[in-house]
Amino acid sequence: MAVTVAGFVGARFDGQRDARRESEHRAEIAATEIRGRIDQAGALADSLRRFMAGAVRGGVTNGQFASIASRWLSPADLTAAAWIEQVPASRRATYERRIGRQIVVADRGGRIARAGPRASYLPATLVTGIPPMTVPGLDFASEPGVAAAIGRGRTLYQVTATSLARPRDELAGLFLVQSAQRLTNGTVQPGYVALFVPELWLRSSATGTERLELRVGGVSSESIGTSAVHSRFTDAGQRFDVLVPLESVQGAAAALPWIILAGGLVVVALAGVAEIYAARRARAKAEVDRLFTLSPDLIVIAGFDPASAAQEVGRANAARIPPARDRARCSASSGSGRFGDLARTSWRAGWWRCRSCWWSR
Repeated sequence: MAVTVAGFVGARFDGQRDARRESEHRAEIAATEIRGRIDQAGALADSLRRFMAGAVRGGVTNGQFASIASRWLSPADLTAAAWIEQVPASRRATYERRIGRQIVVADRGGRIARAGPRASYLPATLVTGIPPMTVPGLDFASEPGVAAAIGRGRTLYQVTATSLARPRDELAGLFLVQSAQRLTNGTVQPGYVALFVPELWLRSSATGTERLELRVGGVSSESIGTSAVHSRFTDAGQRFDVLVPLESVQGAAAALPWIILAGGLVVVALAGVAEIYAARRARAKAEVDRLFTLSPDLIVIAGFDPASAAQEVGRANAARIPPARDRARCSASSGSGRFGDLARTSWRAGWWRCRSCWWSR
């Protein structure tokens, strides 16, 4: 029984271990595919940076930026990008006169309104016109991730990813931000390229699993709500965590422990039945031996079958006739030339007695 229980527990443990390993493998594959998408988006953001720094007569206009961004981003299913400037409150009026637009914000309903006073602004001077980069002058200072990425030193030379956000109740996603100087009539204007990467676009790259949860900077747009396995990596200065549901034990691996348990119980039951019959047989044999030991008389054992009983009686009567050598010795001793009347005194011991000569063997 102990071996059966140990086999059951061991088989279940092996099945659960294999299921966890399979889930971890799926999580690693999903993380690799998502990381590939992040690198692809980072390369596109760097391409926009180099385009902004290119020698363009009169500087890059909003139409040119939107056209180039659409041409480069559309094959990758990315659409929203912007070139952002950092404007202190003291230069707000100058900035608004230069671009001919006000610095605005969008509320949760998507309505555009003039931005209120604050210490500094992050208006999008050039936009693609696709949410969340909809209109020039849209202030991104209210997006904590964008402001934090611009404040990091690595953004001057490398792409920096923000945590997940849901700007103005739109699709959840993250921003890839990198410093991008704009060359206008020989004058360098500091700014930043911002590329919006939807979370669904990242998750759709993981083709090996139907459900997964993506956490970026510890923020997740939704939870898978079950026990899961993790695969973590760091890219674009941000920590990514891919969660895949822990796969349950299925198929033969799920049935094997129960087969072992059922087989073990059957073996134990059969062994118990055999032990019961062996004990009964031993008791019966002991009882027969006790009867033969107590009685010196002839004992005839007959079954319930009449034919078998007749055969047993015949064999018992034949057993009363002494062997030939005993009959000869009895005849010689009696002088009559024939053996006397013999009677078997002990059937078990094989002793014989001649009633005529009292010869016994």
